Amino acid sequence: MKVFKNFFFSLKNYSNFQKLNNLENSIIFYVENKRDWDHLGSLYIELKNKYKEGIYRVTSDLEDNFLKDRDTFFIGSGSMRTIFFKTLNAKALILTLPDLENLYLKRSNSNTKYFYIFHSLFSSHRIYNEKAFDHYDFILCAGNYHLHELRKREIIFKLKQKKLLPFGYPKLDSLIKNDKAKNNFSEKKILIAPSWGESSIIKSSIINIIDQLLKNSNQVILRLHTMSYLYDKKIIKEIKSKFIHDKNFAIDEELNSLKSYEESFTMISDWSGAAIEFAFSKCCPVIFIDTLPKTNNTNWRKLDLPCFEDNVRNKIGYIVSEKNLSSINSIIKEIKKHEIKKNWNDQIIKIREDNIFNVGKACLHGAEMITKYI
Repeated sequence: MKVFKNFFFSLKNYSNFQKLNNLENSIIFYVENKRDWDHLGSLYIELKNKYKEGIYRVTSDLEDNFLKDRDTFFIGSGSMRTIFFKTLNAKALILTLPDLENLYLKRSNSNTKYFYIFHSLFSSHRIYNEKAFDHYDFILCAGNYHLHELRKREIIFKLKQKKLLPFGYPKLDSLIKNDKAKNNFSEKKILIAPSWGESSIIKSSIINIIDQLLKNSNQVILRLHTMSYLYDKKIIKEIKSKFIHDKNFAIDEELNSLKSYEESFTMISDWSGAAIEFAFSKCCPVIFIDTLPKTNNTNWRKLDLPCFEDNVRNKIGYIVSEKNLSSINSIIKEIKKHEIKKNWNDQIIKIREDNIFNVGKACLHGAEMITKYI
């Protein structure tokens, strides 16, 4: 019954979308999951303020907070989404989903221009599938390293050149703005934010880490990757059973990560992109548990370029072996020292400014570039 209800709701929304005036000159933002707005929302607002009309949102998430907005349309994740993508005739489609043409999202036969925005500060050539970005017209790069990686791939494999734009990272801008406004973290609160997959600490040492932190009078906030709620249910149940009644332990299940970021003075992670976001926004070091990196492109070495996440780890935090987890508490004590904090602050700011485009102004520049090209 629910499936039919969702289908007819998406059919009605698709029909209303097709009735829009001057659709061929509009700019469309698509999100698969409401969390995608962390990366697209600020640019949407910037373009909406600039043009007033002709900027629309399309979502596959029934829990999307913007569904009540007259400029937002629900297309689900089934046949109606397939029809939407194949029949789209707009000026531009902006999204943060890789693998256009490779999986279920297909280009239409119209002159629509496709723009990709990164949802991670990681490099483009290892964590993503090999052909993840080959079918976009424009890539809004977070940093210079994205530009080099994508252009080198085009040269090596003789691919059609895309427009690679020096954009930035809107989520980082939001986190920096929020941190400056609030700045009310506790030196007892530690955020644990694992990645998901076989190399995640949730598969190995997560319980040990939480247990150790709580025994040393720390307050622990656990923020899990959304995919963990689908694939790691057993270990999540075990974590809740063991720690949920401890007043110093909490699981952050909020859509937005701002609150847990602002309350914590450091983060423990493995290969989550959240760790770089945390370090760059708070200018505080993070603790990396040294598991194996996630690799979705087994040919990544053909580019002969290092990964940004490899290069930056020991410059924005501490790397800890899973065999040496007992060192975490001494590292936490060191991070709290005033002179240590000052040194890390200055170093992280420099790394951030040297590597990320338009810090604090990504969407302003992004709106100008999109206007220029379409």
